[in-house]
Amino acid sequence: MMVNYEYYRVFYHVACCGSFTAAARVLHTGQPNVTRTIGQLEQALGCRLFERSNRGVTLTESGRRLLGRVAIACEQLELGERDVTAGTQGGTVLLGATDTALRGFLIDRLAEYQRSHPAVRLRIRGGTAPQAVDALRRGEVDLAVVAAEPPGQQGDLHRVRLRRFSDLLIGGPQHRTLAQGPLGPRELARHPLILMGQGSGTYEMYSRIYLGQGMILRPDIEVESDEIIPALVARGLGIAFVPEFFARPGLEDGSLTLLQPTFALPGRSISAFWQPSRPPAGPAGELLRFLEKGAISGGPTADPA
Repeated sequence: MMVNYEYYRVFYHVACCGSFTAAARVLHTGQPNVTRTIGQLEQALGCRLFERSNRGVTLTESGRRLLGRVAIACEQLELGERDVTAGTQGGTVLLGATDTALRGFLIDRLAEYQRSHPAVRLRIRGGTAPQAVDALRRGEVDLAVVAAEPPGQQGDLHRVRLRRFSDLLIGGPQHRTLAQGPLGPRELARHPLILMGQGSGTYEMYSRIYLGQGMILRPDIEVESDEIIPALVARGLGIAFVPEFFARPGLEDGSLTLLQPTFALPGRSISAFWQPSRPPAGPAGELLRFLEKGAISGGPTADPA
């Protein structure tokens, strides 16, 4: 069956926007044209792709299955167009990044890069380290910049380390008596623990650390961004391991207390990953070189992952 590609493009934008009207604005056409196109696609495929309501549209099960394929095709075509036009236009860089990488290194560097490359469009996809690396392997992003070591082996990828940093163990003001001496595994277990949730590289890392101390990692509070952890700790909800740059403001104003575990915490780094079979070129290559020049705390180290 051959269906007009334009139908799938319209379907993709309706699914992303959640309404025919919003998709029409993105596509620079009228809402009736979008409605008609979706109707023709549903007729051609013999199934309903959207459930309509006053609030907009939601995908049916058939629509969700189709979107998984169409999204990849649309994004790959956009990548192809960008590769072809990169030499004459500003182009687009697709970047997968974790919150920690953004806050700990990327935000200021990306702002500086954008000022010196105003014609380049940055498209950033947030998520966990495993999600960013998986998107890189699927060809959905040019670079994955992450702070936690993604689970598993990354032998198929290349890496450059952009910033080295350490985690700190922190508590709230009520934990100041704990700062008088190092905390062993048993003492740690007596206090609620706040940590990034399962599926994150941080969770996997601390699972291994705890196992090495003969403990099972059981966080009491799991979050999706470690940027929020210091606020939770300061309000007495538990203790936590967080990157030093997230803890520093609270330690300086006294809302957080620095604690010391009996075991050493491994050094960490914010790293950029890319596929050797598809090295960053054009604007993406320029961005990678720009990030390497701005590397801090020991400088970049390029190596196979």
